[in-house]
Amino acid sequence: MYNLLHLFSSPLMLLEFRDHMDDGTDVVITRTDLAKAWLAAVDYIRFHAGLQNWLVKRKKLDYDFQGEDVESIIDDLSMVLDVFRYLFFELDRALALLRQCEAKHYVPLAWYKPSVAYDVRGLYDYPFALKPDTPISRLTPVFIHAAKYALMIAYDRMYREDFETIAYKTGFTWINPCKVHGLTPVKTEGDGIRAYGQDGPPADRPVFSRQCQPHL
Repeated sequence: MYNLLHLFSSPLMLLEFRDHMDDGTDVVITRTDLAKAWLAAVDYIRFHAGLQNWLVKRKKLDYDFQGEDVESIIDDLSMVLDVFRYLFFELDRALALLRQCEAKHYVPLAWYKPSVAYDVRGLYDYPFALKPDTPISRLTPVFIHAAKYALMIAYDRMYREDFETIAYKTGFTWINPCKVHGLTPVKTEGDGIRAYGQDGPPADRPVFSRQCQPHL
C-alpha cells in the first residue's frame, strides 16, 4: 500500500539546505549550487590526478624538468588530491542520501550534529565524514560547507602556481572541464579552465572529455 500511494502522490524535491550556526547566522546552499559544487570537485580532482600521473610517467622516462623539484610537487599533488577526493565523497554521498529522502517523501527537519569539529579540507580523517553505508539519520550539515568551499575554489580558479608552471613546462594535456547543461560551475572562454598561461594549450594538443552526472 505504501508504494501504491507514492505512485499517485506529488513528487518531492528538496531545493535548499541550511546550517544554523552558533552565532545565529545561517549557511545556505541551493540544490543547483550543490550539484555545481559536485562538478567543481570532479574537475579539481581530474586536473590534479591527471597532472600527477603525467609527471610520474615523465619522471620514469628521465624527463628534464628544468630545475623543478618534481618529487616535492608530486607529493604535494597527493595531499591536494586527498583533500578533494574526500570532499567529493562528502558531496556525492550527501546528494545520494537527499535523493533517498525524496524517494521516501521524507523531509529532514534537523541534521545530525557531529560531536567533533570539522575542517572541509580535512575530511579524509574526519570520523563523521559520510560513508557509503551512512543512513539518512546520520546526514550531517558538513556537506553544505564542503559545497561552499568547492564553489569558492571553482570561481576563484585556485590552482597552485607551481602546479600550473610545471604543467605548462612539461606539456601536460589540456583537460576540458566536466560540463552538465545548466550546471557548469564556472563560465569559461574557449574549451577549458585556463591553467597553462594566457594563451591556453596549443590547438593541436588533444583534449579529454567525460560525461559527469551528479545525483540530481
